[in-house]
Amino acid sequence: MPDAQERIKKGERAPFFGRETLGAGTTLTIQGTAKCTLYDSAGVAVTDFSAINCTAQTSGASETVTVVYDLDTDASAIVAGQTYTMVFDFTTLGSDSYTREHHPSVSIYIEPVTS
Repeated sequence: MPDAQERIKKGERAPFFGRETLGAGTTLTIQGTAKCTLYDSAGVAVTDFSAINCTAQTSGASETVTVVYDLDTDASAIVAGQTYTMVFDFTTLGSDSYTREHHPSVSIYIEPVTS
């Protein structure tokens, strides 16, 4: 089940976010570059949207880390009227010395353009 649900019109561009918080005062630091993959409703990675670098990510230690990808729905591989799932993949090092893998996701419905 995705962590969030969003809607965007075909042809628009918007940022989508993945966030992780541990709580209890533990801070996280993202290790390396966060990646993301866009999957269609059948669970197949969309052409040109597999394991791509995120547009931005939290730098330094924080209680909540955020990764961002600016999705341009004008790409021909993204079809209006379809629902996609963007899955973010990143590793953090916690202030408790534990390394963790994170995979937050967001469901994205691509609205058809109406005149």
